[in-house]
This record gives sequence, C-alpha cells and structure tokens, in this order.
Amino acid sequence: MLPLKKTLTFGKEDVKILAIGSVAFGIALSWHGWGGVSFELVTGLLNLLLAIVVSGLLLAVYLGSQRLCAAVKGLAIEHRLWWYGPILCVLFVLITNGRFALSLIPITLYALTKFELKIVKHVRWGRRYAHASLSEHAQVALAGPLSVFVVGGFIKTLELLGIVGNWADSFFVFALLIAATNILPIPPLDGAKVFYSTRLGYAFISGTFLGYLFLASLRIYSYILALLIGLSAWLGYYAFFERKLEPPADEEE
Repeated sequence: MLPLKKTLTFGKEDVKILAIGSVAFGIALSWHGWGGVSFELVTGLLNLLLAIVVSGLLLAVYLGSQRLCAAVKGLAIEHRLWWYGPILCVLFVLITNGRFALSLIPITLYALTKFELKIVKHVRWGRRYAHASLSEHAQVALAGPLSVFVVGGFIKTLELLGIVGNWADSFFVFALLIAATNILPIPPLDGAKVFYSTRLGYAFISGTFLGYLFLASLRIYSYILALLIGLSAWLGYYAFFERKLEPPADEEE
C-alpha cells in the first residue's frame, strides 16, 4: 500500500475536477434558490455557497475513496476531466431557466468519472501484478458511488435524529443522485466497469442502490430493506438470465 499522506493528497487534475464540478453542480442545484416571488441576492448567494460546499464535499469523498482503494491494491489513479460536460450543464441550466437542473447531473458526472490505473512498481511484484485486472478496476470504480451512498445515508440519519440542520437534506439528495447515476452501466461511468467485471455482482449492487433510492422516495430510509431488494435483484438476474447462460452438465463432461 502507498503511504497514506501521498494517497489522500489530491493532484492538480483532482483539484480542477473538484473546483469545476462543485461550481457546475452548485449552480444547477441552487438555481431556484434565489428567493420566491422577488429576487433575493443574499439568500441566493447563501444557497449557491451551500450547494457548492455540499457538492465539493461529496466529490472529495468520491475521489478520495477511489484513490484510497487504488492505493490499497498498489495502484495509482489518475482522474481525467472532460471540460465540455460542466460547460454544457451550466449553459443548459441558463437556457432552460433551471427546469431540468437535476437531470443535468448525469451529463456532468459523465465528464468527471474517467480514470486510469497505473502500477506502482515498488509496491506490486510479479508477473500477475504487472497490470490492473478487470476486477481491480471494478473495485476502485465502485468505491466512489459506494462511499457517497453510505455518507449520504449517514447524514440523513443524523438529520432524522435532529443532530444536524436542514442542509443535510440537500446533501442526502445529491449523494443519492451521484451514486444512482454513476452505477448505470454506461461507459465511462463507474457502473460499466462493475458490470463488465461481474454481472451478478452488478445486479446486487445496482439493485441495492436503486432500491434505496425508491425507498427514500417513500420516506423509508433503511439499508436493510435496500440490501434485501438488492438480493432479490441478484436472484432474479441469476434465475432469468445468468442461469440460462450456463452450459448443460452433459456438455461440460
């Protein structure tokens, strides 16, 4: 494993992703927070600042968890930013007056989730570790959505207990959107890397994420029920799809 300090130190590209992504998300999330009937500058600026901070914290958790997971496996991760994503997000919010602000999050996430894994030679030895495996790509990719999924749920629990204020709701909603969007099996989103590595595992993980999202829409916040939904998705996928792909026993012989 790489030294912890070096692992969690963000490079220039990571800082760029955090800054640009936070501002783009902040504008989209706070577009309708500039007052009710009349325009209120102070209220709008405070909502914008809160949205940027919330976005920045979640993106930092996202990128940091992937860096940590990669370091544990003796890998160095390099995130890449596709500039057009955040720019299109902000422009579309301006053109549509924020009508589809939340739906633009996938566009921006598409621009922020590309990464490459590189071998750290003094940590990984032997021919079998000469390249990052498909499974390692999947595990590093999953660390991002999983971390914000767990953190978002934890913050929501604190809000329900009255420990934190109403800002936690924005944090929770944005965390779920990031996790649910990134788990989609569309390259280069992280869900695609998980799907290519293990279809059954992907059925369980995506079922759990989307199950929790569905439960949250009903104001039911339960990881246990979400895991049961994920298990049901796993069983359903195995019974109706994966099992049919297995060769018959007589053919194996």
